[in-house]
Amino acid sequence: MQLGCLKLKSNESDVLNFYPLESRKRNLFAILELDFRPGSLAGDEPLHYAATIGAKHVTWRYNIVEKEEVAFSDFKIYAGKSQLSLKGVRTADLGNGVRAVVLETSSPIELCETYDIDYEVEYSLTDIKAGRQVSKKRTALPVPNLDRIKVSKNLDRFDAYSDMYIYL
Repeated sequence: MQLGCLKLKSNESDVLNFYPLESRKRNLFAILELDFRPGSLAGDEPLHYAATIGAKHVTWRYNIVEKEEVAFSDFKIYAGKSQLSLKGVRTADLGNGVRAVVLETSSPIELCETYDIDYEVEYSLTDIKAGRQVSKKRTALPVPNLDRIKVSKNLDRFDAYSDMYIYL
């Protein structure tokens, strides 16, 4: 393991080392080591603690911008073959008169640099002029950019989420 990015010293000995992992495991971001040595008790063995810091879990929020000539409905999000549970489907004004259908996962999903499965949205397309359903489609979805995670405060807790925009 490489020497940590963060180091705290006390009386010339390391008290805290932070090691970011070069080859990250799927759910482990870093290792934090704390080393406490009782200063007043001579001869006592030092206490050593290690804490692992897991990956953050965030809510994925897809803002789907529709074309004017078609309407979309019956949205479902899939992680591989498994359908994800969604909070209620709603619409939102994105500004400049642009409206989007907002799909938000009901449970946070673990952030990873890469994912082993594909995420897709399934939806029904309706031709507005003809007034009938044209087809059912499935489209690949992006995954969160690790640099664009947002945090909001809800009552006593902080919730992390990722806004992603899809133009259909």
